[in-house]
Amino acid sequence: MAAVLVSVAAVAAPVKKKTTAKRPAKTEKLRVEMNLNQGKATNFDKGQEAFKNLWLEDAEKYFQAALKDNPEDAYSQAYLGSIKLYNEDAEGAVNDLMSAITMMDDNTDKAFKAWTYSEMSSAYLELKQTDNAYDFINKAVALAPADPHYAVERAVVLFKKRDYDAAAKDARKAIELGAEGDDAERAQELVNACNKVTDGGNIPTVINRVTEERDTVNSDDATLPEFPGGRQAMQQFIKDNLQYPKKAYKKGIQGNVIVECNFDTEGNMQASQVLESIDPELDKEALRVCQAMPKFSPATVKGKPIYSKLHIQVKFKINK
Repeated sequence: MAAVLVSVAAVAAPVKKKTTAKRPAKTEKLRVEMNLNQGKATNFDKGQEAFKNLWLEDAEKYFQAALKDNPEDAYSQAYLGSIKLYNEDAEGAVNDLMSAITMMDDNTDKAFKAWTYSEMSSAYLELKQTDNAYDFINKAVALAPADPHYAVERAVVLFKKRDYDAAAKDARKAIELGAEGDDAERAQELVNACNKVTDGGNIPTVINRVTEERDTVNSDDATLPEFPGGRQAMQQFIKDNLQYPKKAYKKGIQGNVIVECNFDTEGNMQASQVLESIDPELDKEALRVCQAMPKFSPATVKGKPIYSKLHIQVKFKINK
């Protein structure tokens, strides 16, 4: 007989915050443009200035012009990739950043190389390709081992890979290296989250998608989407409805399937996808059961309903 054991975990890593800096007023933009035009600023110089001020459309235009002047300009190519990443075009970002990396040589500034590798890692993480993300953030750390930002970024990737001990180690290292601002907050969040996992608990982290930045919400202010009747009721629902696929059972295939479920502000499951796969049949069954769940209570931040994600782990185990 096959015993189907189900465990549910709300596990999500603190993510890199895309903070929207206040854009300078139009008069300030005109002043900067006048200064650039009065001097001998290149298209790359203008692109950097626009990028710094988050005038991304202008920055893109200048970097494209710089590339037209010099098709081997790795710096402009990397900035174009970063702009696409900021605009949530992860696939386009990977293409542009990879082009930039192939243009780089021994004369390329090491700090810029490290930044480019880190941006590539972030793009792969958006695509849920954690192995590729890990490879590139390792390159960034190797080039800039004293930079706390890259230590935090690697900790995030390691958390996504469920290597909690290594993630906590990198997060603590970032704090030791003097991480400041957002990096310091994320490092401490990661340490706390890893401690909760290794202590056998779950992590009530909610991803707020009300704003474009998708900032990680502090768990003290947030509640997760909740199945009617609570966690135990959800476990029972899955246990009652899950059917072990016959082919997978005969082959002795077992393990955990992680399903990411997305909820709207009313608690309706808008979409779901398999994050960690073990077998196509088991994946399909785990996905089917999650999609069959009734309406949840919505996640909230300070009492306000928000869009959210919940990771549900479904364990398939054969008792012999």
